Amino acid sequence: MAVFNEPNQWEHPLGNNADTSTLPDDAAATAGIASLQKLFQIINATPLEAGGIAPDREDVNALFKYLGDSIFYAMNGGVPSYNAAYDYIAGRVVLYNDNLYKCIQANGVSSTVVAPGSNTAYWLRLDSNGAIGEIKYFAFNTPPDGYLVCNGANVSRETYADLFAVIGTTFGSGDGSTTFALPNLIDKFAQGSTTVGTYKSAGLPNITGSMTGIQRKDGINAGVFTGSTTRKGSNEGLIESTGSNDVYFDASQSNSIYGNSTTVQPPALTLLPCIKY
Repeated sequence: MAVFNEPNQWEHPLGNNADTSTLPDDAAATAGIASLQKLFQIINATPLEAGGIAPDREDVNALFKYLGDSIFYAMNGGVPSYNAAYDYIAGRVVLYNDNLYKCIQANGVSSTVVAPGSNTAYWLRLDSNGAIGEIKYFAFNTPPDGYLVCNGANVSRETYADLFAVIGTTFGSGDGSTTFALPNLIDKFAQGSTTVGTYKSAGLPNITGSMTGIQRKDGINAGVFTGSTTRKGSNEGLIESTGSNDVYFDASQSNSIYGNSTTVQPPALTLLPCIKY
């Protein structure tokens, strides 16, 4: 069985320092020069005495340099930049706005031109650091590259097209046309739900009750305690008190946080919440 060894990288691609011409993408068949589409023309094979044109040394060098540069680029893990003038087939990987994208549906000039990041049905962003829209917490005050702080800010729909394609206006529509809102986790806890994007106010369950048979002074109102000349009857609702007076307890009268929800604040540690874009 043959053994194929990985070749060494060329520090100096073919023709790297040679005198070269700039090869056009295409050229007329009578020009006698090389092109990227047709290489050398038929006229180069015609004898000089019959009117043929010899290939230019610079063109030959240019082809070797182009080939050598391509090999060196590929061996360094190079990925071509996206070009709207090209066709792309499923599986092609390109670099666009400093991000890698994999084509998952054919598109280009012969069909539908779809730029990476604008439609997730055509392009999949490749990122080993996390999925677009994923939220992480960090133990430092500045978001790392590729992340935005979850502070509810309005950001550009064009600049962060990938993120907008994923979360849209779930957390706010921004100005309604050019921006959208990031989720806001500052001073908030994340809560699991099948309905994403609902903000809930802080609160505690309310505390109420009453003490009967306590004498009071008219008009008493001390924090959560209030006085009343009426008392609750067992079946009669509110009836006038003819003897003793009732004192009622209502914690929400001291602070509106009571009665505003059915949850309480647990012990917590603050970290920086960020979303992947």
